[in-house]
Amino acid sequence: ALPAAKAKRANAFTDISGKKCVSDQDGALLCKGLSDWQLEIADEGNIIQLRIWRTSAPNTILEFTGRGLGDKAEWRGMQSREGFSPDALIIRMRPVEDDLLNSSLLYVIRLNPAEACFSGLVDVKANGNAHALARSAADKLPGTCDPHPQIYGKRSKATDLFNS
Repeated sequence: ALPAAKAKRANAFTDISGKKCVSDQDGALLCKGLSDWQLEIADEGNIIQLRIWRTSAPNTILEFTGRGLGDKAEWRGMQSREGFSPDALIIRMRPVEDDLLNSSLLYVIRLNPAEACFSGLVDVKANGNAHALARSAADKLPGTCDPHPQIYGKRSKATDLFNS
């Protein structure tokens, strides 16, 4: 018998721009995530509402409000012969409090079986290696949720909006 292959850290992407999402009766986009995670995007003009939840635990919802949202969700997790199991999510968003900075932030979200939590933040404009920083952060998140996201890389006026 062959030895079992070890699981390794990997990423996968899903569309959140609407191309592979379905509109619900209220006009929000329902975007299938990975495993049983779902994303819902409501665009109300200059404000975007993003909700993340598990279909197996629909009362566990994490919500973000912003002025802009990237086109893809990056899922981080373990890849094995059995498949991909996500434990973190990275999305690009511009915070709603950002009226003048025109920022672009990567939100690092911890995906636990019972909850999703906002765990980290990287400013894309302040960090040339922002995606690598966000992936590294996603791969090292603690198993429990902290109420304040950690700033990775260089701080900026945009990250200071979160008072972390």
